[in-house]
Amino acid sequence: MLSALLWRGPPHHLLAAISQRSSIQLYISMALLEELADVLTWPSENDLLQQGKILRGSVLT
Repeated sequence: MLSALLWRGPPHHLLAAISQRSSIQLYISMALLEELADVLTWPSENDLLQQGKILRGSVLT
């Protein structure tokens, strides 16, 4: 869900296609909403780099 909302790749295109069809309904559980809320509070990769928690060479671009 996060990838679909933040980037324009395949997850976004899939969500956009689903939203155009009234015959398809999406469902979400409280557990998935809690996980999404948790992920949204993670520090960004840049913050982790600045804090020295990730080695610069280990971050994929």
